[in-house]
Amino acid sequence: MSLLGIDRTGNNNHWTVNNMTVATDQMLDSPTNSFATWNPVGGENSLEISEGNLKTVNVFGGSTGWNNAPSSTFEIPKTGKWYFEFIPLSTNNTMWAGLSTPANVGGAGVVGWQVAVYQQKIHLEGTGYVQTGLPVIADGSIVAYSLDRTAQTVQIKVNNVNYGTSVDISTLTEFLSDNIVVRLAGGSSGTACSFVANFGQDSSFAGNKTAQGNADDNGYGDFYYAPPTGYLALCTQNLPEPTVVPSEHFNTMLYTGNGGTQSITGVGFQPDFVWLKNRSNTADHALTDAVRGATKTLRSSSIIAEFTSTAYLASLDTDGFSLGSSQSVNASSQTYAAWNWKANGSGSSNTVGDINSTVSANVDAGFSIVSYTGNDNGTTNTIGHGLSQAPELVFSKRRNTGGYHWMTGYNIDGTDHSLYLNSTYAADNELTRSPQAFTATTFRPCSIGSNPHSNGIEPYIAYCFHSVEGYSKVGSYTGNGSSDGSFVYTGFRPAYVMIKNSSNATYGYWHIFDAKRDTYNLTENRLEANTSDAEAVASSFFLGDFASNGFKVRNSNSHINASGSTYIYLAFAEHPFKYTNAR
Repeated sequence: MSLLGIDRTGNNNHWTVNNMTVATDQMLDSPTNSFATWNPVGGENSLEISEGNLKTVNVFGGSTGWNNAPSSTFEIPKTGKWYFEFIPLSTNNTMWAGLSTPANVGGAGVVGWQVAVYQQKIHLEGTGYVQTGLPVIADGSIVAYSLDRTAQTVQIKVNNVNYGTSVDISTLTEFLSDNIVVRLAGGSSGTACSFVANFGQDSSFAGNKTAQGNADDNGYGDFYYAPPTGYLALCTQNLPEPTVVPSEHFNTMLYTGNGGTQSITGVGFQPDFVWLKNRSNTADHALTDAVRGATKTLRSSSIIAEFTSTAYLASLDTDGFSLGSSQSVNASSQTYAAWNWKANGSGSSNTVGDINSTVSANVDAGFSIVSYTGNDNGTTNTIGHGLSQAPELVFSKRRNTGGYHWMTGYNIDGTDHSLYLNSTYAADNELTRSPQAFTATTFRPCSIGSNPHSNGIEPYIAYCFHSVEGYSKVGSYTGNGSSDGSFVYTGFRPAYVMIKNSSNATYGYWHIFDAKRDTYNLTENRLEANTSDAEAVASSFFLGDFASNGFKVRNSNSHINASGSTYIYLAFAEHPFKYTNAR
């Protein structure tokens, strides 16, 4: 720690330490290993963060202030054992300190905390106070959490002494199914509190204690107390290895048309689903997949039937695709975006469910293409999707006749919802027509009988997605109407984000942003899946920032961030959080 400012290259370009206390102002973070901090772009009002984003000031709670509670930059993985420490300052024993599901961060009321310390009590969501009458946690005490996500227990210690017994959290279904964050707040309205956290980078707590230098079992961290055996610091080196390499399953390609024919290479794999859009001029989106065949095109921005033409896509190739001469996909000197997904080739027969189908499934990446012929039955009409878990978002389209919508079903909150991909309609206007009843093996195209939108005795195609840790995310956020909008944690730096206001049809466009068209923040080049419009760069419609672990909304426009509106999104990774930096 005493080598702060020393040039280790041998060039003797040393720095002189000035206005810094070497023992307390130097952190263990490096480009190859970053520790959790408080999230400085979380949208918490009036929150002061300092000391390397570890100290929070003016934190309060109560009926007007729960959204002022800071949350950690890391989500705690679903498995493993994790340890962190903090000290309360000026809290008067009114703090709420504990763990929250990300969906509740920024919300009102104590429902955000799944397990928390409050005054001389331990609170468990859905159960109430499971332990009461415990000793007062005085300001300056060191509070340590040991969270075992495998055994589903939490042990809280104060000054290295157990604060009550270990808490069983196995009944908290949100804990079992989701990642969680650390969150702290004052316990009553108007009570300004301060905390200093140590996620493993500073056991002096910004100079409030004498550093002790205890590492975790992997040799990472600087903790005041030695973490229990097997418990690890919240740092990137300790995060699980990603199961999916994003570039092997999704890629955005930009190209310029030549007015004739050309092959686009550099995708990195043979794409099984290609979505093309003219950026320069008005033209419908063109969607092609390996199950229907490269020359068969549908349009997300139109309700026309599928058509066959080599003038659009001529073939899907080993490292990209070949184009025909259509002005929609290859006009001379015009620019285009192509979003590419890997499934599993032309597909194979799937007899799971009541309707046989042809399925091309990329199980690891949570994506499948399903071709089926409906049975005109709203009671017995399940279809196998080929994935290892339930889809969260399904787009489906009748292929042979025009006039039928892109029926879209999603379930990210335990409830089935519906939308149209080709329209701005708000959610649930046509729930009975949309894909729904998602299970680990099947989905249902509709819940009524004869329904040519998704289950008449006609051919259909469906694209199914579910979230995959470090690679993709189907989720939602609630707008706050502020230019300091929500921070949406995805667990990766996004390569692609599609967002829709599902509450209000007036602002319900399907906005598409990606990291290839915007190589630095702000992310503002917008295309719309439900319109044929050319790409727009409009200050009133931009998204905000792509961060190392999600995206930050920096726009109060109702298309992106209306107060109280719900927005759903589909995102894919450029890099998983374990191996990425902010741009």
